[in-house]
Amino acid sequence: MWFACSLVTLIWMGLATLFGIGAVLYLGLGVVMTNTLDGVFGSEPQYLFNWVILWIAIIGQLLGFAASLTVALLALRDKKRQRRLAKAATIMGFIGAGGFLILGVMQVPLWSILLDALTL
Repeated sequence: MWFACSLVTLIWMGLATLFGIGAVLYLGLGVVMTNTLDGVFGSEPQYLFNWVILWIAIIGQLLGFAASLTVALLALRDKKRQRRLAKAATIMGFIGAGGFLILGVMQVPLWSILLDALTL
């Protein structure tokens, strides 16, 4: 069971990496091109898409890290009980957690954009 969950978190990590880089580039380019956050984030409905991308990128990364770490720790418990595929699930879970940490480093510009946008 944990093997399938850890496989899902690895696939999630791959997709989150692609979309996380895309979100950083999209929002960062928007901020650079308009020279202000008002051009990317505002109160009008036309800016809702940018807010959704920002929140999905940040929350998805945090939930992915929590899910990967949870799967790895639960699979580690099953490894001690000598269940089949528990070792592979533990390794894949920790690889997923590490990948989400690296993704978090890549998304550091989103945190500064978020904090600045919330003060608007």
